[in-house]
Amino acid sequence: MSLDQEHGPNMCCICLGPLNIPGQSNQTLPCEHKLHESCITEMRRFGISRSCPLCRTESSDLTPVQQLLEQAVLAARRGLHQRNFELISELLTIDPENGLGHFLLGQSYQFGRWVSQDYSQAAYHYEAARHAAQFGDSAVLHAPLGLTQQDLVANNLGEVYKKLGKWKEAENLFWEAHHLGDSSGTFNLAYMQQEQGNETLAIDLYFEACRRGGTGGAVAAHNLGRKYMRAGKLKDAARLFEQAHAGGYEASFMNLVHVLLQDGQTLKVTDAIVRALLTGPHHQAISTLHYMRDEALDGGILMWSAVRIHSLKSARGLALNGLAAHVWGYDCASERFCVVLTDGRRGEEKVLLQRSNLEVVSVWLDRDLSQLFDEVRDIALQKCWNKLAISASISAEEQAQHSQDKATSSTSQKNASLMEAILHSQPSKEAACVVILKYSRDPECFHAVLQTDPQLQECQLQLKNHGLPFRLPSGAYLFVQPDELSAVLDYISEHKVQLGPSHVLVSEAVEDAVTQCVASLPRKHKILVQNRDQ
Repeated sequence: MSLDQEHGPNMCCICLGPLNIPGQSNQTLPCEHKLHESCITEMRRFGISRSCPLCRTESSDLTPVQQLLEQAVLAARRGLHQRNFELISELLTIDPENGLGHFLLGQSYQFGRWVSQDYSQAAYHYEAARHAAQFGDSAVLHAPLGLTQQDLVANNLGEVYKKLGKWKEAENLFWEAHHLGDSSGTFNLAYMQQEQGNETLAIDLYFEACRRGGTGGAVAAHNLGRKYMRAGKLKDAARLFEQAHAGGYEASFMNLVHVLLQDGQTLKVTDAIVRALLTGPHHQAISTLHYMRDEALDGGILMWSAVRIHSLKSARGLALNGLAAHVWGYDCASERFCVVLTDGRRGEEKVLLQRSNLEVVSVWLDRDLSQLFDEVRDIALQKCWNKLAISASISAEEQAQHSQDKATSSTSQKNASLMEAILHSQPSKEAACVVILKYSRDPECFHAVLQTDPQLQECQLQLKNHGLPFRLPSGAYLFVQPDELSAVLDYISEHKVQLGPSHVLVSEAVEDAVTQCVASLPRKHKILVQNRDQ
């Protein structure tokens, strides 16, 4: 006997109460079964299934809170901020006291992810998350993100309070996060002490943040490196900049190269460039270093130039006036420069500003160091090229060996076709049909569209799965099959083909995808195919 037959159509199968209770709302599921709305809410809060309890039909109306949380966290990590916001908003209607839900929504408001930046709303949600951690089930707060009780909540709430002018409350929260072991809290506390003139305590806290690692440790190492660089302690500065860059603070790379060149450590500069080009999450940004340094961006300022912000009139802009920054790129769509603030703020804040709001203070390297950098860069690029060629060759050999082993282990009935299978598994230079496209220009939007097109991302993923890059050290793009890459690199080396960031090496099968996504850019950018070699 089914539950429907046992309890009847006018009874809620969850609480076993009648459905016609005055003042009690009912909800009809897509399968047309009717339950108390409050019972469905409780089932979603504590349940593990999204199925109707009567007929087991799955429905999004029954998605449990835990699944909503997992989907929201995944969306946030993928940069799908609208989806993350929608899922968390739905979650909080079901479970208004969910600590992690409030924490994630607080992040959306703090950093302006899909919603407008609103520090008051961010504070409200962080305070709710903090209350849940203190008086509710703290496991709900920290389990999915690995938070240790209240450290991250305390740090983020402190940052928001500081933005709202509540300096004393912010400092107390940073102390709390610091005592709980959060490196970002330690960094923020150090920065506040520095602002208040407590230099000795600030340096001690910076070193403690470095020891703890993480995002706060990387930014702390960068700030200490700048202090040592100004004091002329170049070896100590280089060590700290290297730690900061390894920890994910991209802007430290140019400072690392600068101090190593000043200190005459050219071999270390070469090694640093090779590591930045071939490893870590920043290889795409750093791979443009060698060609952007000597060329003015579309807006007329050299890449990496030190600038000072001025004449902003908005409420947020007034807080930026007078701050130092470095030019990171140029956004063709908005015709603004992307600059990285270098005042020691957490998280390497990037903003888009017009040319009229930037005063160029200095270029990255003077003439003598610039010439030395060119020589070191060329050596580093050659090393990268050799490493890529070796990686591609090894990947092709491993793939061929795998196919050969698979064929060898087949049954005796397949022995007649064994040699043919092995031969077809070998990478063939003649089989690689790759087109080299040379475009007239390569502004930021050109790189953005090539890196985000879904079909081209599949090519990137295939190369990544074989341990291969989708960009050459010269900046040229690779949209080819893994077994084609070895032959392509051999051809480029043998014919001494000169490539740059405006080149795209693409298999004929996906050439249309490349041309179509570039053609989708606004015509004002004037990005045209100058040459096509096959």
